[in-house]
Amino acid sequence: KTRKVLNPYARFSLSSAKFDPKKYDESKDNLLNFYNSLGFRDAVVERDTVYHNNAGNLNIDMQVKEGHKYYFGNITWRGNTRYPDSLLSAILNIKKGAIYNREVLYNKLGKTQTAEGGDISGLYQDDGYLFFNIDPQESSITNDTINYEMRVVEGPQATIKNITIVGNDRTNEYVLRRELRTLPGNKFSRSDLIRTQREIANLGFFDQEKIGIKPTPNPSDGTVDIEYSVVEKSSDQLQLSAGFGGSVRFYGNVGIAFNNFSIKNIFKPKFWDPLPVGDGQRLSINYQSNGAFFNSLNCSFTEPWLGGKKPISLTTSLIGSRLSSVGLGGDANSSYLKVIGGGVSISKRVKWPDDNFVLSVGLNYQNFFLKNYQLLSGFVDGYANSLYFKTVLSRYSIDQPLYPRSGSDISLSFQFTPPWSSLSGKDFTNASVSEKYQWIEYFKFRFKADWYQKIIGNLVLKVSAKMGFLGYYNSTIGYAPFERFQLGGDGMQGFQAFVGR
Repeated sequence: KTRKVLNPYARFSLSSAKFDPKKYDESKDNLLNFYNSLGFRDAVVERDTVYHNNAGNLNIDMQVKEGHKYYFGNITWRGNTRYPDSLLSAILNIKKGAIYNREVLYNKLGKTQTAEGGDISGLYQDDGYLFFNIDPQESSITNDTINYEMRVVEGPQATIKNITIVGNDRTNEYVLRRELRTLPGNKFSRSDLIRTQREIANLGFFDQEKIGIKPTPNPSDGTVDIEYSVVEKSSDQLQLSAGFGGSVRFYGNVGIAFNNFSIKNIFKPKFWDPLPVGDGQRLSINYQSNGAFFNSLNCSFTEPWLGGKKPISLTTSLIGSRLSSVGLGGDANSSYLKVIGGGVSISKRVKWPDDNFVLSVGLNYQNFFLKNYQLLSGFVDGYANSLYFKTVLSRYSIDQPLYPRSGSDISLSFQFTPPWSSLSGKDFTNASVSEKYQWIEYFKFRFKADWYQKIIGNLVLKVSAKMGFLGYYNSTIGYAPFERFQLGGDGMQGFQAFVGR
């Protein structure tokens, strides 16, 4: 009674949405699907009424007839010649006596397409059977038990005939074609379609939510044409930032990254938009400074398909940095650390343990110069050289880079210098600091793993783990003052990378 008195002035409903007839019909279907998932196969909405109450709001009265609760009985197969009954029953994985659930049945048969796969339609379509069809028929109903006969029409295996790509206005077509897992002459495979969609999304040049795939079967000759449609998006990045305050006073950062660059068209003005694009190369330049006390320049260039025939990536980089430990107002040249260097690395997709793995090998050199700059291990003045090799084995199977729903990103890296002290044969017991660190030596392992799993809808669970280990060759020299691990911090002080932290 209190609620009715207050109703014109205060609404206590958890939902105050406007009435939408289309959504109302969808809601009734959802209600029946919910009943079906609980075994109530015959559930129906016997009648429903929508009417206004005295307060002018809509009320809904609905009468539901639940019917009996059903269970799965015997499931038999007919028409299958490619795969035996035992395998199909194992994939279906519906035991006799299980509560009837139409959604589970249709998902396992592949009537409702899912990216996760693992259904019977996917089994056949991954082997080229594009024209495959399965019709679940209720053979009999005994009391509350439903027996099924699965009628399979396998059809012929389909061969891919023509591949067309539309929507790539800026990106050259060969950049997309080299990512395709579906090639003319190959057998049709649904998993190859899904993998191709993922590879195109991971390029970062297109709207990942609008990548379209349209297979067009040709039953007359047993082939299929596939059309991929994409929507271009800007993948370049421009970073401008400035700060003022504290001991830093003024700080500025200018960075630009062209992720779809074309170095071969750099001298052809007609390809500039605003710079030459379309070949999938990456060029980045970043500069940070707060005057004479802190300066850093980083440049890198990546060719993802060296030679254009195989997925071998070449990356080159240059760095130049200078950091003074003197506060503003002092002489920046009286105490500073200067670093110059560069590197080159080659990455290749490997097919073992599976074709999601990438092996990368790189060689890098850095020259450090310290002038009255207090570093770890008492190193204050002098030169230090770092020549190190780095190899990384990584596996990347994330479905979409912007908003991952499934997959993982795992990498194991090993970074090491030659054991200079052992190669020289010198006793470093009484050596000076400059002699110990003239050529830096260490070895370093790092492991990182991110794993994504969709729970329900757009709710995604992410599990992450990281681990690092730093070692030395010579106990007399010990740990080098560079390449240390440092925990904590907000990551805003970019100069920590100067000493490899």
